[in-house]
Amino acid sequence: MKNKKPIICILSQQHFSHKHVSRDCINAFEEALLRNQEAEFERVYVSEFIFKVNRKIKKNLLSDWKIIRNVRRQKPDYLFVIAMSVNDLYYLAGTLNKINIPKIAYCFDTWEATMDKWKAAVTTAGVEYVLCAYKRSVEKFKGFVKKSSFVPQAMNEKIFFPKSVEKNRLFMQMGRKNKKLHEYVLKYMQENNLPESEYVFERVPGEIIFPEFEELATEMCKSWFFICAPRNLDEQKFTGDISEVTARYYEGMACKTLIVGFKPQDTFDELFPNENAMIEITDYKSFSKAVNYFLNNKKEYERIVNENYCFLIENHTWDHRANDVVQFIRNLGI
Repeated sequence: MKNKKPIICILSQQHFSHKHVSRDCINAFEEALLRNQEAEFERVYVSEFIFKVNRKIKKNLLSDWKIIRNVRRQKPDYLFVIAMSVNDLYYLAGTLNKINIPKIAYCFDTWEATMDKWKAAVTTAGVEYVLCAYKRSVEKFKGFVKKSSFVPQAMNEKIFFPKSVEKNRLFMQMGRKNKKLHEYVLKYMQENNLPESEYVFERVPGEIIFPEFEELATEMCKSWFFICAPRNLDEQKFTGDISEVTARYYEGMACKTLIVGFKPQDTFDELFPNENAMIEITDYKSFSKAVNYFLNNKKEYERIVNENYCFLIENHTWDHRANDVVQFIRNLGI
C-alpha cells in the first residue's frame, strides 16, 4: 500500500436536490479529495430516493445495490463517507454493511449529545475508521473503531476569498447567535446611532439568510467584523465539553473580515498560532474598545486581515485536509 496509490471510493451526495451552505462544506471537501494526486479517488453517487425513504421510515433497511455493484466493480482499497450529521451515515448503513472493504467516515457534528447515535451508526454501518472534525470527539470513538483521528474543518478558497466589494457594514453574525455578543452589537449600534443595515444576523431562528455559498462569501467581504462564538457557550447540554473551531472562523478570515468574539478553547490556538487571528473580547467594554480601535486604525486592520488570509491559504484549505486524509490512509499500512 505504501508503494502504490491507494484507491478510494467516495460515496457522494453532491447531486442531492437539498442545498444548504453547511452541505456545501461536504461538496468542497469531496472536490478536494478528487483533485488529490497522491491517491486515486473515485466518486460513486448515492441514490437520493433510497436515502429519502430510509430517512422517512427512520430506518436503514433499504440497500442501494447500484452503489454496491459500482464499488465492487472498481475494486477500491477503501470506502470513504463524509457525514455532516449522524443521519448521513445511519441512512446509508444498510448499503455500507454489504460492502466488504475497510470503511472510513469523516464526521462533522459529533457533539456530546449525539455521540451515542454516532457510535450506533458507526457500528451498524461497519465503519472501521473515523476522522473527526472536532478534536475532543476522537477519544470518544476509541473502542468503537480501529482508529480515530482529528482532521479539522477548512474553507473553499474558490468561493471564500477577498472580493472587489466595498465594506459597507460593520457587523455580521451567521446562523446561531451568541446572546451576549448579539447584545453587545445592538448596544454599540444604539450608542452610536447606527442604522439596522450595519448588522446582518439571523432574525428568525433557523432562517437561511444566504442559501448559496457565493452570496454568503460576498456578504462576508462587505463586513468589517465577523462575530463568532463557539456553540458550547449557548448549548453546553448539547455540545458537552466540545468547544471547537467551525467553518465560519475559516470562511470569515478568508473573506478578510476581522473575527471578533469568544475564542473556541479546544483547538483555536493550535490551528491559528498567529497573533490576532481573532480579537478575543470579555465584555461590552472590550468589545466597544476593539471596534473603535480598528475603525480608527485601518492600516492595522488591513495588516491583520491580510496576515490571517495568507495563513489560511498556506494551511487551511480543503486541499490541505485531503492531504491529511491520504496520509491517514497511508499510515494504516493495509
